[in-house]
Amino acid sequence: MDNFDKIIKDKLDSFNVPFNEAHWAEMDAKLNAVKTAKLKQNISIAASVVAIVAISAYFLSVYMPTNNVVYTNDNPLENKEISTNKHHQQTNTNVLKNKNHTKEETLENKKEILTEKISEEEVISNDNDVIETTSNQNGNEKTSLPENTNEKETNKTYTNTPQETEEEKISFEIFGSLVCEGQQVSFKSYVDGDNLSYNWEFGDGNTSNEAHPKHIYKADGIYDVTLSVTNQKTKKTYTDKQNNAITILPIPKKDFNYTEQSLINDRNKIKYPYTTFSVEVKNIKAYVWDAGNGKISTKPSPEFLFEKAGSYPVKATLTHQSGCEVTVTKTIEIEQDFDLLAPTGFVPNSNINENTTFIPKALLGWDIKFEMIISDKSGNEIYRTSDSNKPWNGKLNNTGTMLPEDIYIWKVVTYDAKGLAHTHSGTIRLMNK
Repeated sequence: MDNFDKIIKDKLDSFNVPFNEAHWAEMDAKLNAVKTAKLKQNISIAASVVAIVAISAYFLSVYMPTNNVVYTNDNPLENKEISTNKHHQQTNTNVLKNKNHTKEETLENKKEILTEKISEEEVISNDNDVIETTSNQNGNEKTSLPENTNEKETNKTYTNTPQETEEEKISFEIFGSLVCEGQQVSFKSYVDGDNLSYNWEFGDGNTSNEAHPKHIYKADGIYDVTLSVTNQKTKKTYTDKQNNAITILPIPKKDFNYTEQSLINDRNKIKYPYTTFSVEVKNIKAYVWDAGNGKISTKPSPEFLFEKAGSYPVKATLTHQSGCEVTVTKTIEIEQDFDLLAPTGFVPNSNINENTTFIPKALLGWDIKFEMIISDKSGNEIYRTSDSNKPWNGKLNNTGTMLPEDIYIWKVVTYDAKGLAHTHSGTIRLMNK
């Protein structure tokens, strides 16, 4: 093995590679190509860096404000001064002029400049988000509102216009601006604040110091309304007036008259049986009368027949052409009965002639048209007559035998001078002894 190693070593030492000039030339060309490519790459990088630095320096010199911006609030940025960085501009210029700087130094300067620019922009951006409020000597608030559209306007100051006090915006509302006389009108003021006093003028000579008053107008017409509000602190008064704000419609007079006709016509209750009613009010378009005895009328001047003397609550509802309505109730006194003076019983076999037949006494003295009907309790007709000289004698149709003792029903229909019918009724006891 030792001889074998020796033989191999001798062979290697004696080996000699023949020199080929073409091979060396080829290798040298490849090395030069690589070197040229790296050189071009370095030149391109350097040119890019120089261009970036030049552009950055240009924008810094053009857009950075030369004036200092001072913030005077309690912000942590208070009294921080931001100015254009002339040192960095000079540095940028030196970088462009000095071609001996290495690529590392140029990149380091670029990084420093960009870092400084970004830091400055952050400071300005943060400060623009701050709205600071100070007070001047006059007490007016000023609010600084920097705009983000242009960094040069960061030092601009805006002044708030003082808001109008609520008292200056007074107004009021009327509830019931078109009502009838005697109805209530409500008012509501729209004004807020402390230490305020109110003065309402309703246009009819009446006033109120309430904030939301109510008022009743006692006469029809059109009225202006004025509200004045005074601030007791500033002593300033603000007024709102509404012309022709309220229309009060007229209503009828609250009274009516009546006349008992039977008292002024020789007490002739049959010919003139009515009590008449009237009102001294014009422009009434509707009437409703309630006589208090179950009878109703819608005539302007109705006539009611009261059969019994006494007190009656008469109610009159009058509607004006304006649409306003009033109801008046008044108690009237009827002095004369409208009674036919019918007896409660009769005795056909009596020795007293006037007691032997039945007819209401009032029908015997007056020349009027009437009809009398007698019926039993079952409703069967017993007798009928229209002649005051032919009263009922207690017999069926006034002929034949006497009817048994019992209670019978009578009904009399009378006709007044106007031809109107009036019905009267009652009971009569037939007695044979």
